[in-house]
Amino acid sequence: MAVRLLATRDSGILTDEALDFLAELTRNHRPRLEELLRRREAVQARYDAGEKPRFLPETVHVRESNYKVAPLPKDLLDRRVEITGPVDRKMVINALNSGSSVFMADFEDSNAPTWHNQIDGQRNLRDAVRRTISFTDPKSGKSYKLKSKTAALMVRPRGWHLPEKHVLVDGKPVPGAIFDFALYFFHNARELLARGSGPYFYLPKMQSHLEARLWNAVFLDAQALLGIPRGTIKATVLIETLPAAFEMDEILYELREHSAGLNCGRWDMIFSYIKTLRKDPAWVMPDRGVITMEQPCMRSYSLLLIKTCHRRGVHAMGGMAAQIPIKNDPQANEAALVKVRADKQREVRDGHDGTWVAHPALVTVALEVFNAGMPAPNQIGKARDDVQVGEADLLTVPKGPRTEACLRHNCVVGVQYLEAWLGGLGCVPLYNLMEDAATAEICRTQVWQWLRHKARLDDGQVLTADAFGRMLDEEMGHLKGQLGAERWARGHFPEAIRLFREFSTSATLAPFLTLPAYERLHETPMAKLPLHARSRHAAPTAVTCSAVVTDNAVPEGHKGLHGFLYGEKGADVHDNAEQQYVLREGEDDGTTLVGVDSFVAEREGERLTGVYALYDARRSLQYVGYARSIVLAIKAHRGRVGEERCALVRAMVFANKSMASRGHLVEQARRWLDKAGTTPPGNGVERELWEGATMVAAMSAAEREEHEGRALKLRKAMGENLGDDVEGEEPSARERRLNLIRAVEGDDWSSVVDGQTTETVAPELVEAQLRAARNPIATPFAHASVHRSIGNSAEAPAPMTPEAVEKALDEVRPYLIADGGNVEVVGIDSGVVMLRLQGACGTCPSSAGTMKMGIERSLKAAFGGALKGVEQVDSVETSATAAAVDAHLDMLRPAITSYGATVQVLGVEGDECRVRFDGPPPIGMGVKAAIKDKFPDIRTVTLVAS
Repeated sequence: MAVRLLATRDSGILTDEALDFLAELTRNHRPRLEELLRRREAVQARYDAGEKPRFLPETVHVRESNYKVAPLPKDLLDRRVEITGPVDRKMVINALNSGSSVFMADFEDSNAPTWHNQIDGQRNLRDAVRRTISFTDPKSGKSYKLKSKTAALMVRPRGWHLPEKHVLVDGKPVPGAIFDFALYFFHNARELLARGSGPYFYLPKMQSHLEARLWNAVFLDAQALLGIPRGTIKATVLIETLPAAFEMDEILYELREHSAGLNCGRWDMIFSYIKTLRKDPAWVMPDRGVITMEQPCMRSYSLLLIKTCHRRGVHAMGGMAAQIPIKNDPQANEAALVKVRADKQREVRDGHDGTWVAHPALVTVALEVFNAGMPAPNQIGKARDDVQVGEADLLTVPKGPRTEACLRHNCVVGVQYLEAWLGGLGCVPLYNLMEDAATAEICRTQVWQWLRHKARLDDGQVLTADAFGRMLDEEMGHLKGQLGAERWARGHFPEAIRLFREFSTSATLAPFLTLPAYERLHETPMAKLPLHARSRHAAPTAVTCSAVVTDNAVPEGHKGLHGFLYGEKGADVHDNAEQQYVLREGEDDGTTLVGVDSFVAEREGERLTGVYALYDARRSLQYVGYARSIVLAIKAHRGRVGEERCALVRAMVFANKSMASRGHLVEQARRWLDKAGTTPPGNGVERELWEGATMVAAMSAAEREEHEGRALKLRKAMGENLGDDVEGEEPSARERRLNLIRAVEGDDWSSVVDGQTTETVAPELVEAQLRAARNPIATPFAHASVHRSIGNSAEAPAPMTPEAVEKALDEVRPYLIADGGNVEVVGIDSGVVMLRLQGACGTCPSSAGTMKMGIERSLKAAFGGALKGVEQVDSVETSATAAAVDAHLDMLRPAITSYGATVQVLGVEGDECRVRFDGPPPIGMGVKAAIKDKFPDIRTVTLVAS
């Protein structure tokens, strides 16, 4: 199977040759990576059972040997100050011009891995290597370009654990680490060598020397494939996990042909201490602010790193100074610089060969310290034979207080970083520090650890989930006041708060927050639907519409229902070939933004059917929906989210409101969302909030009485035994009966009307449906519904985007879930929709029939000739955390809700997932199957009733 792209292709970066190179590396090394990731879980299970990290007895021969790493190239001999940062264009230029020795361009912790960020970053680095990079600030007009002398360039790809979901090789996502490395190496290795440098890397998040061995294999393979001399690649490994601290010698040995030393990843190390020893109550950490490099375990780790590197003839790099200039407070700024100088003086005295800074303004500060303390290019000759570090030294518990102030600060920093990351920013200035993902990891794991072990704070209170929830809510209220309503409304705060709460309170600690959060990463900023200026005072226009289904054409068994739907007079209202419907020109055609107050006031009491979009007072799109009564729907939304979020509306009212099929309404709403170019909060992260609004709650007393009367009337017309199973009932008859029940319970008759329209327009299709009903796989969707004109002219099929396909599949999903299965959209490539069947559907021997006979037909009806086919791809293993399970269920909730069911993840503990579920048992079984199929580690799904 060829490489498949699930996103826009950049012809300059994603060339055929580059993709072939990527595919070759992926096929050669992904199997071993998958083994190593499973090994991580097995090792962590031993730690959870009480085992502690240790120096490996099986590699003592490596530690006692006299090996040396290969000589370093000239431009990596002096690395006294290195600056790090994301790969956006302006940052790349400023960092290379900063005066530092090295710029580490980061695809990892200071980068949010949106498709745009990853590809744009590769393009920026390609241009930087060729010195053609430039940038003009669109606001200031200031231009940026490279100076004659620039820093050496190193690149940090993502860690082994992160996938690149937008590119599939043989039906599975490529590892993010290989994706980042392969594209940079392919496009730049030869160019760098021609310019007197080379392909240099930083390698993050490794947990054993076996993972370093895998990197070495990738390096050897890549160099051979491109004809680059062996050993050209050089890489510095960040020692930022506790297990890796016990294997520094072994890691250098595995990479000895390609090694450029080790680095103290101090912030991730704190996170790793908490994560690795999470079950040990003796290892409950103090406030993160007191876990400095002076703590015995941290100091032992840095000294051991220096001794190990210098013994092997290579650099020992110091850690990050995260401070940034405090421009409006000179006194506070100087106090911060004093801390930076003291930290750098400790590093150079101990023997580090260089250090890290996060901001160009700190380059000079760090240079002054290292120039004074290290006049030579490095101090690799400083052996530090005096350092003796044992296992106990690395496992000394840090001392210090545990305060409520730290807990609250963790909440504020963690949520703000997550909010920025979800919006595509991975490097965030917060409270005079430049924060990246490591900070958020410390914040959420420390809260989780304190809650799990019921930590006693220094004021005597024992931390509980309720207390944490209260503090989080209070801090978010304060934060909203500080940032302002506008910033809050256009951000991703509700989703970030929910994620932080889930990460902090889940039964099992998620290994990395970026894994489940990656599924919720927003690719583009908020956009607005197009608006067209029209007069709000144009005269009403008479609109002529075609005749629709009447009682004369309705099957005999449905005339009573048809009469009920269209009022006491039944078909008398519809028998004429033409009917006059009054629309407000410029207001009811979906082209003009109107104030909600005036819209509702002018149409009070009218039952308008159509599609609508709601905007806040700043004209930012909040929600796109459809309704049988737009006025009631808007009133219901206002009751849920407030008037400010529902200040403006544009609506397209269907001329023949009674016969507007649900399929047509959904199609129009889908097109509006496609034109928006992004997902509004009400259709995405806040979907439950917006769509939880019920029109019944917004009705007046008279409207509610009429509504209840209509429901009662239909129940009587249908008969009292409609809910009873009928022995020997044909599948089609049972489906019709259940459809009527859903119409009553949900007050939505559209699917019933669609069925009548189908029978009237194309009765030959009914027989086809009955024949297909004998095959349980194809029954629910053996053919697409056929709709006649309903007053608005037919339009071309909607653009076939992944979002549009997801919505089209909502018609199919309830049936799949009821049968214990589901379907997930993986992506689209050249008109071929790639899908992943899950649960019973994925394991069923007739899955190909499901795909072809059912799903493909439904998509063909929605997208016509744009669909070239459907293709099934393999399942992808995902870490089983409460947040990840909840993210997976987000895709299923619309279908689950359509059956009157609700689902909420309570937690994941070991191999059991507990879920609060209320609804029909078949749907519950489908939820179980969907979770277990997506998360192989979950063997038991327990449904708990409310």
